[in-house]
Amino acid sequence: MSIALNVALYHIAVECYKQKKKYQIDPTGSLFYSYKNGTAQKGSNSAIRIVFFGDSRIHQWKPLPLMPRCELINRGMPGETTAQSLLRIDRDLLSLKPDIVVIELGVNDCSSIGALPEIDRTIIEKCKSNFDNIISMLHRKRIRTVVLTIFPASTICPARWPVWSENTREAIHEVNYHLMKKNSSDNIVINCDPIFLENRKMKREYAVDSFHINKDGYKMLNALIKPHLSTSKSDCPNIASLAREIS
Repeated sequence: MSIALNVALYHIAVECYKQKKKYQIDPTGSLFYSYKNGTAQKGSNSAIRIVFFGDSRIHQWKPLPLMPRCELINRGMPGETTAQSLLRIDRDLLSLKPDIVVIELGVNDCSSIGALPEIDRTIIEKCKSNFDNIISMLHRKRIRTVVLTIFPASTICPARWPVWSENTREAIHEVNYHLMKKNSSDNIVINCDPIFLENRKMKREYAVDSFHINKDGYKMLNALIKPHLSTSKSDCPNIASLAREIS
């Protein structure tokens, strides 16, 4: 067991080193969607454009909900924090002139507490502040926003124990409480805990690893958010025309 744990930790260390180098070369992830953004900007003006924006939980979202008369675009970035999302929001979100945006972020902020416990309050407050800035930017563009609360973490695998803190779960709860207070007609906040949370953790039937969900989890999310996604521009007068004019 000790050998297996050491091997796992070695692979994690190598992956972390690669990630560090990637961020040094391309700190805002500009290469990740450079080609896709160029083609997506030529989309149809008649369809409702819905952009899914966030971290790996967005990136792994398959299939996206089936929405007639809608164009769905995924702009999830693995490993991303709210601070990193702010760095790319113009390029990977606003440039696409979305009518509706679906956001899920924050777990990478909160999980940093395990490695940086001495600045836990700073991490939490910065996460809240970054969320506020993202929501404000979209509100100024008059883009309808659907914010999903941070999914709970599952049982943590042994390889992550050295950099894990149970305080992360409390941090997720605190940020989610902050997000729920932002709920409004133009900024819909959906609480995902009734679906996923059980005994302070992700329900086993939806967990694929410590932080991610399986296909059944995404099916549940699709059913949860579809009532909040319009399929007609006439249903959202503040969205389509104004969002495109302002941009």
